[in-house]
Amino acid sequence: MKYAQILPGPIYEIPVVVHVITKGDAVGTPNNPSDQSIIDMINFCNQLYGSTNTYFPAAGNMAKRAPNCGATNGINRVNASSNAIYNEKGIAYPGSSGGANEVSIKALSKWPNDQYYNIWIVWRIDKPDLPPPSYVKGFSYFPGAFSDLDGMVISAVELTYNSSTVAHEFGHAMGLLHTFDDKNPNVCFPNNDCSTDGDKVCDTDPVKSLLSVFPCPQPLAINPCTNNPYGTIQYNIMGYGFCLDRFTPGQRDRALNILNLSRVNLLHSLGAIAPPGQVVKPASCTQISNANPNFQSGIGPEEVTFGDLKFLSYGYYTTVPGNSAYYDLTCNLGTDLSAFGSYPFTVTTDGPNLQRCKAWIDFNNNGIFEDFELILSSISDVGTYTHTSTITSAQLSDFWVAYNTKLRMRIMADYYETPEDTPDFGPCDQLDYGQTKDFWVMISKPLPVSFSNFEALTKSGILSVKWTTASEHNSDYFIIEASRDGVHFSQMDKIPSLASNGISATPLSYIFQRDLKKDAGAMNGIFAVFIALLILLRIKKNKIIRASGVMGLVVMMIVLACNKKEMPAMKTTDEGKLFIRIVQVDKNGAKNVSKVIQVTQE
Repeated sequence: MKYAQILPGPIYEIPVVVHVITKGDAVGTPNNPSDQSIIDMINFCNQLYGSTNTYFPAAGNMAKRAPNCGATNGINRVNASSNAIYNEKGIAYPGSSGGANEVSIKALSKWPNDQYYNIWIVWRIDKPDLPPPSYVKGFSYFPGAFSDLDGMVISAVELTYNSSTVAHEFGHAMGLLHTFDDKNPNVCFPNNDCSTDGDKVCDTDPVKSLLSVFPCPQPLAINPCTNNPYGTIQYNIMGYGFCLDRFTPGQRDRALNILNLSRVNLLHSLGAIAPPGQVVKPASCTQISNANPNFQSGIGPEEVTFGDLKFLSYGYYTTVPGNSAYYDLTCNLGTDLSAFGSYPFTVTTDGPNLQRCKAWIDFNNNGIFEDFELILSSISDVGTYTHTSTITSAQLSDFWVAYNTKLRMRIMADYYETPEDTPDFGPCDQLDYGQTKDFWVMISKPLPVSFSNFEALTKSGILSVKWTTASEHNSDYFIIEASRDGVHFSQMDKIPSLASNGISATPLSYIFQRDLKKDAGAMNGIFAVFIALLILLRIKKNKIIRASGVMGLVVMMIVLACNKKEMPAMKTTDEGKLFIRIVQVDKNGAKNVSKVIQVTQE
């Protein structure tokens, strides 16, 4: 298989949890390595992946939050001394008849493999057909393994020196194969088509196992599998030998492609980030089992894409170990959304059966999934079907939305045949055959406008107010307000936003000017009219004044007053101060007020 080139970019960080299965040995002894030894093991693995030979942007990070959202250092220690077989032989190598049962030992301490990569450190891996003094350093599973097996097992002795074993096994976890023939390690495998033969990577030459060759072959030594010099293949981490320290670009590209396809959940897990100060609010109702728990259905939400979330899983299968009718994934898996965005939402259901799929977001964060919080309701018309919906900015910015906090999202899918035989279900109902999964969603609503500059000054009686917005979202217009005391403000004027459709990611500059001398003159004119009216009324006190004349004067005063935008006296003198603020109004009518500044005089 050929793979697209992966360009340098962000490091793919994978939460790692290490389970130390002991025989009761003290911490710090060879069979129960110290915390620092475990941290050094992970750091050395990351060092090999980040080496300059071939930059491999993947790193294992020790878990900082447990599945229940509690704090952790990512290391769990379990005393298995009560298991007599483990005490005597260690854990069984896959397919081997010796040693303690692998599934049973792993079950002593195991975290969800869709949120963490599990590593078990054991005192010994038992493989009876391996003659002493040889021993198994470790083993791991390719992507797609069942959750009761998936992960890596490492012999504790590998932590006593800088071993490449963890990097090698982690390569398998990302889909990399050996550079030699597993079945016949001392025979060269065919290499007619590099994309389908051998390790299926075109920049790794075929090679035999070099486990019995010491020291490592020199670069100019002849590789019997190619009849050309070894070059650097003898140093490849996915081979066997004594000087393994690098990958090839082709291995990197294959691993990252498979990682993004088959272990994408780990890339979205928050397991390596410290636990949040506040967990997602529990739902008021949750059904943890379906009505037919022994029925092999395969029904349920298997793939979810929403914002940055990409999630892969199984539906409800009784034959899949650890499979459940309900998963609470809200500690580690979810997505951030913007209240001003619009997002496609897809859920894929699989199998031969038609399925009804529904989803809700607890927008108001009251722990109850209400009717108006339904975001998806769909019935498939074929077995494998992608249910789609679009979550709009109107939904994400409605007045009841609780912003900047993690909300619970519930996705449910169940068998569907006819409306009569398979009635609709709600968020609290028990499903017949299906599955429920809960995730977190955080809806962020930044201020519609970010001010980067704001100033006001007067010069020769001209007031100038200037401001710059660093960005605008959904912005409609600005109101300029003035005050003599900095507390009680009146509107001077309003001007429209310069942002196209109210949205701008680049700075926009605004200026508002007003001649305060003219304002003062106009106010004096209004006052003069008012005095004239009073004098007229005084002169005519014994006569009947025509109502139309008085009303005309009153209307004239009202018009003049309205033209001044309800302004206070705008004169700035040593006797008083003038304060300005900007009120931003978005297209929904919501208002956001800037800081208050005092006008300076030049």
